[in-house]
Amino acid sequence: QEREGRIAFEKMEQEKERERVQRGIVERQMGKEKEVREFEKLREELWMEELEESERRKEFAKAQKRLEDQALMLQDYKDHLLAKEAERERNLAQENQLRDQLMGKFAEDERLEQMSVQKRRMKMQEYKRQVDSQMQARREMYDAERQRERDELEDLKRAEDERRLIVEEERE
Repeated sequence: QEREGRIAFEKMEQEKERERVQRGIVERQMGKEKEVREFEKLREELWMEELEESERRKEFAKAQKRLEDQALMLQDYKDHLLAKEAERERNLAQENQLRDQLMGKFAEDERLEQMSVQKRRMKMQEYKRQVDSQMQARREMYDAERQRERDELEDLKRAEDERRLIVEEERE
């Protein structure tokens, strides 16, 4: 009985040892699996962060490109306005030259016809009124065009400022 008791005790001890070893193996296995899951989770989080960073960079690059394009368009528009202003000045000079020529021609025609002083003065005044009226109409058309261009430039500047503000907010 004593020997059977000892054998039973040794079997029980062996069983306990086997269970302890199995528990250790299971715990190590579970620990490894947990580490693998955590590693996978970290790797996935890193991948998502890199993807988000890539998207942010793309958005920033798009916004930067848009701003550069707008700045280029604005510069082109300013250059266009300067060219228009130069052309207006050339046209004004041409108008003045044409006016002087027409007035000279009119005076010459009047002299050739040898009209009476009163008649010639009346015709000269009428002609002058017509020329002034035509000049005024051209100036008004030009001024209206300039105002429209200024309004367009203001609208462009406002839109650019809004976009710049949005980009700045996104950047922050």
